[in-house]
Amino acid sequence: MKEKLAELLRKRDKAAENTLAGVQLNNQGAEFEKAGNLRRALEKYRAALDLCPEHVGFRVNFAVALLPARAMEPRHRGTTRGGATGSRQQCGKGSIG
Repeated sequence: MKEKLAELLRKRDKAAENTLAGVQLNNQGAEFEKAGNLRRALEKYRAALDLCPEHVGFRVNFAVALLPARAMEPRHRGTTRGGATGSRQQCGKGSIG
């Protein structure tokens, strides 16, 4: 029983660490995006998703940052870009218990 509890606590701690690191990467991505550096923004958003693939806010930011690149392709010209909002969700939430 103690081993199972210890394992659950380790998973929770790892999820919290991934969430914190993901939020930092996501925020860096947002700064690059604001500065007009979409390539670097996408790299940061992708790194955040690698840590926390189920995080909806990270997914939205990544997808929204992809829109301008797609709009530059001839068949997608005229595509408009919507806004993204952050999320307070934690990585791995629901994976414990």
